[in-house]
Amino acid sequence: STDEVDNIAGDKLEGSIHEVEQTTVDADGHVTKQKVKGTLTLSNPSEGDRVYDVDAVMSDAGSTDLKGHVVSVEELEPGQEHVVKYTVSDRNMLMMAERFDTNPARDKERSLSLAMGAENTIAMEIELRNVGGSDLHDVVVTRPLPEGMNVSEAEHATVDDGTLTWEVGMLATGASSTIVVRGTLSVDGKDPISSGSAVATYRADAALSTMNFEDLDAFCRGFAYMRSVEGERPDTWEVTAVFENRSSFAVDLVKLQARLKGSDELLFDFSDVNEDVAPHGEWRSESVSVASAEKPDLTWELSYTVLPRTSATTEGTLTMAARDLTVVDGKVEKTYSKAKLHSYREQTLQAEVKITNTGSSDINLMRLTDDIPGVFHAVDTSTLKIKHAGQSLPPEQFKAEVSEGITLEGEHHSPDGAGHTLTLTIGRKGPIGMAPGEEVIVTYDLVAPDPSPQNERVDAPIRGEFSCERFGPVCERDVESAPSVRVVHNRRDFSAGKQALKVGGRGRYEVLILFENNGDTPLADVQLKDVIPPGYEMDGCDVRANKELLENVEMTQESDASGTTVVWHLPSVGKSERI
Repeated sequence: STDEVDNIAGDKLEGSIHEVEQTTVDADGHVTKQKVKGTLTLSNPSEGDRVYDVDAVMSDAGSTDLKGHVVSVEELEPGQEHVVKYTVSDRNMLMMAERFDTNPARDKERSLSLAMGAENTIAMEIELRNVGGSDLHDVVVTRPLPEGMNVSEAEHATVDDGTLTWEVGMLATGASSTIVVRGTLSVDGKDPISSGSAVATYRADAALSTMNFEDLDAFCRGFAYMRSVEGERPDTWEVTAVFENRSSFAVDLVKLQARLKGSDELLFDFSDVNEDVAPHGEWRSESVSVASAEKPDLTWELSYTVLPRTSATTEGTLTMAARDLTVVDGKVEKTYSKAKLHSYREQTLQAEVKITNTGSSDINLMRLTDDIPGVFHAVDTSTLKIKHAGQSLPPEQFKAEVSEGITLEGEHHSPDGAGHTLTLTIGRKGPIGMAPGEEVIVTYDLVAPDPSPQNERVDAPIRGEFSCERFGPVCERDVESAPSVRVVHNRRDFSAGKQALKVGGRGRYEVLILFENNGDTPLADVQLKDVIPPGYEMDGCDVRANKELLENVEMTQESDASGTTVVWHLPSVGKSERI
């Protein structure tokens, strides 16, 4: 281990792996962009000794673009480094997901829209998972909150100046951790609001790529030899293997084999030597007795390497792409084709309701609550027509219900009856798909069977409720100006007459036609009709109103056997006005 190596005196050949991850994920935790840069560094920390024939054999390097998986360096001078850059793909250590809901009170699908003018309840859940093969340390999540959000609950996290900080600390292999943040958010503008972008940082004492050093070795200044000492008895020798470390490095003896020339029997056979050779130190093997009349002729091999010190680290940053929280808002307008009804006469008018999407979110579901005053019959729903973007909606896309009694108006009622309430749900079978700026227009007929003069002012308000998602927050809007109707109770009172007077010349006459409105209300669409007998023709005509000459009065003529019928068309004749 690194700690054990550090406790051994002397310089070591240092090999390090350091990887830096920059990853972008979506809210579900899927990686949308990843960039991982790696650095493999071989270092000689000695102040006076070099190393040579340096070889680094890497394992589990399949996710890197490292060529050959072996890094070789001829020599490293004192203090010199050899750096290799590489990239990593398709590896992860930390995953982050977020669940955001703008209407958590409804335990259904999550929504991301906000209702204009309402205090929207917000619930946000962030989950971290360690999907790597080693523990993660110093895990921290920071996240700016949506502008204007007031936090009421943030267990295990702190909120300062609109930023959430969650210090997770250590996250063990395979472990996960979750926090829930709750609060409210009020919206006073239609522009989308950014949900904020969560950022998670971590570090690990392992490589994201899982690459590691399988072998790291190098030579330094060392000297090996065999020492043969003749024993007290003739023809006996004591043979010892010696290695002298003449460098500042700690040296690991990895192999020693020796045999008498011409013999297959090994005098020494070490695959590794437990004791490392200290800088400028010496290692001696135990002596082996050899019977030989002459100094033993040995064949031997001693391999060694500078003691390696390896490490692998990763530091990573995960950034979650921010989402826009769109705002649901609408405008409701309602008009009647007539503002006045005549008393005691059955009349029909048309009601038009126009809903305009004034927010930044689509409107996919709406509910209208519409007062039908008691001066009218209940709505015949067969006269309902609903259009979106100029196209009629199919019947299965809306549902109309009529109930007795009005719902909204509290003051200006009709004395003729309790009235009715029309409830209209649009978007019943699927989303309306009403984009910002688009309109939905509803029209239907209303019949006033017998309006009484007591209907001096009758108001007919309407209320709309709009949402983007099926279970999203609801924006409620009342009509800004409700239509009103009143009943006009007037009786016609007018004078009419005609007289023909002779004027100069044979067969010349002046005809005077009189029409005077003596009632208390203007008359509309007045037509004055006269017949000119056969054999006569009109020589000229003046039309005056209270002695003032009227210009451009429309006049039509039609001739048949009975004479010529002349009609003067007057748009209106005012109260006490004489024509």
